[in-house]
Amino acid sequence: MFKKFEEIFSTALTPFISISKNIEHSIDYEELIHKNYFSIAADDIPFWISIKKTRKFISGYRILESVKIINGIVLNNKNEVELNSILTDTRYLRLMNSNHLIIFNRFLKYTKIKNAVTLTNYLSGNYYHWLFDVLASLKNLPAEDLKKLQFILPANCTEFQKSSLLYLFNISENQIHTLGKKEIIVEKLFVPNTSFYQFYGFNRKIKIYDQRIYDFYRTKLINDQHYLPFCVTYVSRSKSFRRKIINENELFQSFIENQIEFNVVNCEDMKFVEQVELFKKSSVIIGPHGAGLSNIVFSSKASLLIELYPQTRDVKDIFYFYQITNKLSIEHKTYLLKSINILEDMVISSNIIAQITDLCKSRSLANI
Repeated sequence: MFKKFEEIFSTALTPFISISKNIEHSIDYEELIHKNYFSIAADDIPFWISIKKTRKFISGYRILESVKIINGIVLNNKNEVELNSILTDTRYLRLMNSNHLIIFNRFLKYTKIKNAVTLTNYLSGNYYHWLFDVLASLKNLPAEDLKKLQFILPANCTEFQKSSLLYLFNISENQIHTLGKKEIIVEKLFVPNTSFYQFYGFNRKIKIYDQRIYDFYRTKLINDQHYLPFCVTYVSRSKSFRRKIINENELFQSFIENQIEFNVVNCEDMKFVEQVELFKKSSVIIGPHGAGLSNIVFSSKASLLIELYPQTRDVKDIFYFYQITNKLSIEHKTYLLKSINILEDMVISSNIIAQITDLCKSRSLANI
């Protein structure tokens, strides 16, 4: 009951919260098409038909002085909420249960930090947004400053947040500060942002990430192979509360009958490094649309992604993984499946099972 009241209270206060302006400028989307940002065939995914305008967010960072961090929300010295490219939409503020704390921030208890970067926005707990919005933005910080900073993470931070930060940026564990009972005052807050284009189509926002984000991960982690031993990995969402493949066992049975060796994984059970290594060696990756498929950024150009997508889902979300595979020249096939409920759980038909089995068999034969 109290939580529900808190949500309503936070939503009601949002219009009274002052928002600091972001770094952005307008750009003509036709110019982007000319520059090959859209190299997917128009008859495959005509998502740009209703694009109206775009904004470009520039890669870089800012330094803010004397800021307060209140349950992940950054309040500058003018008492304005700071939004960077990670959190560009005020609708996310309405989802955070700490808006009322901003109004009453003078009464809170604080701990002080000298130099920091905060990775605590509303989207940071999602693996996809963590990789491409949050973590990749840190590449824009000066290397010499990384050893001097405290990295502020949510109180309920996940294993993949901590381990990927330590693994990719070679920082020490004592540089990680998780939010606690006290809010934070930071003398100098480094605010990095990723470079992307934001399009307005289908009455929704569509992000086109900069190629340099993908290059960052591949330079760090990938020695690209043009030949891969045959390895099928199925990314299951059986432990998720939505977008499950109800009859995925029928697909597994087809693999067994056709003597196709395969792995079944739940990415939430795996450490970050384990996910990287698995996708690096997988020649075929199959799975329902979800954050686990973000690991395709670690895959070889010789691999194949088979994405199972619910027919009832917003069409613009198909582009999340297409933009990665398109930029990395990874083969990508999408099957639209019937959703059986509002949670977008799906059933895979016998016809599509046969098609996927044939694709895997052809890949297997090519490796003999």
